Amino acid sequence: MPSPARPGTPRTAVGKGEPGAPPRTPARGARRDVLPSSMTGKRPPARRAAVVGALLLVQAIFGLHYVAAKIVLEAIPPLAWASIRVSAAAAVLLALSALLGRSLRFEPRDLGRLAAYALLGIAINQVCFVEGLHRTTPTHSSLINATIPVGTLAFAVLLRRETADRWKLLAIAVSLAGVLLVVLPSGAATSSSAFAGDLLTLANGASYALFLVLSRRLLARSDPLAATTILLCFGAVQVLVVGAPALASFSARSVAPSIWLLAALIVLLATVLTYFLNYWALARVESSFVALFIYVQPILAASLSAMVLGERPGGRVLAGGALVFAGVALALRADRGAGQEPDAHSGASATLARISAPLGSTDSSKSNPGE
Repeated sequence: MPSPARPGTPRTAVGKGEPGAPPRTPARGARRDVLPSSMTGKRPPARRAAVVGALLLVQAIFGLHYVAAKIVLEAIPPLAWASIRVSAAAAVLLALSALLGRSLRFEPRDLGRLAAYALLGIAINQVCFVEGLHRTTPTHSSLINATIPVGTLAFAVLLRRETADRWKLLAIAVSLAGVLLVVLPSGAATSSSAFAGDLLTLANGASYALFLVLSRRLLARSDPLAATTILLCFGAVQVLVVGAPALASFSARSVAPSIWLLAALIVLLATVLTYFLNYWALARVESSFVALFIYVQPILAASLSAMVLGERPGGRVLAGGALVFAGVALALRADRGAGQEPDAHSGASATLARISAPLGSTDSSKSNPGE
């Protein structure tokens, strides 16, 4: 009887006369399946249309998430919702890790780093996100968050992780101009609450951008599912420290079942389904191709917000959004001009691939999470 393959190792077909032959070890640098063989089995390469469909579904879920979260935040206090969402996401990924037989062991030094990174990438990020979205609109929130790759580029340059050139500096300047158009008050019609929400959303994006820069080396050599699970566990504890009072005074019975259903879908779809779809697609195409789909999020969020919530973004917001998109495009141009490899762990393409992934996810540009 053949011995079972290790989790995460693709099985190799055994021909006649070779009973129990061990699976072949893939050549160094060869692409491997993202999901464990116990889940995927052997399958032919996916068609381009299937990959595009998966990526569009991922971005559609994240675009829907802005409007869904805005509705949830009308019924559940922001800090209570942040505590519930991060804790539920951690529990789901802990269960998945156990189901897939993933080891969650890290060196003590790496665990300390993950705890520090969780403060930026989970706790501050999520608290500022929900507090900001509670005060501002889904359109503003999605446009501001679309600048995360440019913010990552800015932090990388400031911390001397990357060298500055004219394309990178231009990308930063154009995106900053776009954000200022979206955020700065345009008259008496702009409420102080919305302005505060935009500033909190900027803090949310900045904390995640800094998280991506500082954590890149550790996450690039870690199993993404294991690292994401540990990050969420640390992040859940950190969010609960500030969210416990709101959670204690919150009455779950006062929330309609439809809101709880929406909350559950946010956790399951925007955490679990998108995680696997994103990594499945990234095992088959370059991260620069995945990066292009980030534009779908704010467009869909703005369209849904107009239909469901009656939001009507003005010309200034639309112009700011166009500048944000232009800045992201310039960042990708700088990435290509610098000669980045398609699956490099730095650069705008890899960053965009990472922020297309779910809450607290790690380096999506890595093709084999089992290494």
